[in-house]
Amino acid sequence: MLNKDGFTLIEMIIALSICAFLTPLVFSVLNAMLHVPKQEYATSDRIMIHQLRRIFAEGSEAAIEDQTLVLLYRDKESVLQIDQNRLVKRPGYEIFSSNLQSAQFYKEDTCIYLRWKHTHEKTTKQALLGC
Repeated sequence: MLNKDGFTLIEMIIALSICAFLTPLVFSVLNAMLHVPKQEYATSDRIMIHQLRRIFAEGSEAAIEDQTLVLLYRDKESVLQIDQNRLVKRPGYEIFSSNLQSAQFYKEDTCIYLRWKHTHEKTTKQALLGC
């Protein structure tokens, strides 16, 4: 009779070879997952700027008041402001960007710009909204 209390040498070799094969795959997947948020911000920032430029182009009488951008958009007064680390448009609560550490509208000559920084990024970004 055979005693089946342990593993055979062949079973151990097969298990170790499977672990040796899967380990680099797991590390490459984890490394790719660490780089995803950086790409996500870049895409969402491009979409945000495109939407804000469209609103600014369709709007009129834009003015900066107390870190907010106030303008007439579709015959209604709209306010772009920071609320709970999000850039939102009121009335309503249309969210353009989230996870913002800081954001501010500023006017230079006759043009209006947006400067912002996400919570887990080191660089501050800025974009022209319109003149």
